Order: sequence, then structure tokens, then C-alpha cells
Amino acid sequence: LTVISNHIATVLLIKDNVPIGYGHLDKDSESVWLGVAISELMKGRGYGKMLIEYLLKIAKENKVNEVKLSVDRNNKDAIRLYGYFGFITTDNTNHNTQFMKLNLRYGE
Repeated sequence: LTVISNHIATVLLIKDNVPIGYGHLDKDSESVWLGVAISELMKGRGYGKMLIEYLLKIAKENKVNEVKLSVDRNNKDAIRLYGYFGFITTDNTNHNTQFMKLNLRYGE
């Protein structure tokens, strides 16, 4: 449990009494990182979208200004999903990992 002690939120997604995914908002110094994982058999059914919507709602309720994430560059479906929510690629992208961020500050 010490691994999640700095999480703003940790969510386990269960369908028919079976865990099929999880997500979290992890506070790391001044940054908040979004993490989402869905079981291979359940991908493409909207569960990732559901988790992201829920976690972004929690981030806004906690007055988080910006959410960051990292994703495997080859995971085009996830990158497209994050783009749907307005995440943009940052300059910190490396060979295997794409870093993205979402500004949650409204009215600026």
C-alpha cells in the first residue's frame, strides 16, 4: 500500500466480480500523473474512456491544474484516446515513450 500512498485517487474497475482494469492519479512533487490499464480482453469496449472521465472529474474536484501521463509510442489506440480528452504531446518524448499533458485550468 505504500506504493499508492501518494495517490489522489486509485480506482479498480470490476465487471462480473472480476477486476478488468484500474486507474490512478499519482501526485509526484508538483506533478499529477494519470495512469490507466485495461485487461487485454476488455480493451476497445469503452472502459478506458470511463476510467479517464472519472479520474479527470476527481482531478478537477481536487483543483489539479495539469495532468501528465506517459504512454508507449506504439500504443496508438491509447494515444488517440488521450487526444480525445485534449491531452497534447510534450517535448519530453523519447524513443519508446510519449509524454502528454492536459491543462485543467479553465478561463485562463
